[in-house]
Amino acid sequence: MALQGYLTSGTLSTPTVLDKESGKAASRKGYVSSNLREGEIFLKNDQGKAFRLVWSKSVRGRRALSPGRYSLVGFRLTQGEWMLSSTSDGRNTVVVRGGKTTPLEIDSTIKLKLRARRHRGKTLLMMGITTRSHKGLSIYHKGRRIPIPYRVIDSRGQRTADGLMRYG
Repeated sequence: MALQGYLTSGTLSTPTVLDKESGKAASRKGYVSSNLREGEIFLKNDQGKAFRLVWSKSVRGRRALSPGRYSLVGFRLTQGEWMLSSTSDGRNTVVVRGGKTTPLEIDSTIKLKLRARRHRGKTLLMMGITTRSHKGLSIYHKGRRIPIPYRVIDSRGQRTADGLMRYG
């Protein structure tokens, strides 16, 4: 319910889209570069203004931002019909300085942690799918979040449970 309240509170703003390198290098602007080939990085400045930095096959390079401190809100990595989407708690910050380029490296490592235990004759499964830095992560194919297949094997090598784990 807290998330629904936040989403309907009116405090969300449409991010400013930065999808190309600005034409003239002005000393009052700083730049952000990224290791993304295709995707988006979502930042928020100290005043709460949101920015969406976009990289695509046809648009490479750096993105111009006003100098200041920005919090990483999340990112999306795309490759063909696949997309990884992650949110952040805002603790990761980027400092942009006028006339300088700040690299922002996005780690696309996926950590999948699955635990199973027996409780009252039932198998309970707990799954965590995160980035290397333990941020929540969703995997999409053709615009739909994909379920994660699982199989639980006991100490004798016998399958005790299997199926599709839905998450998110």
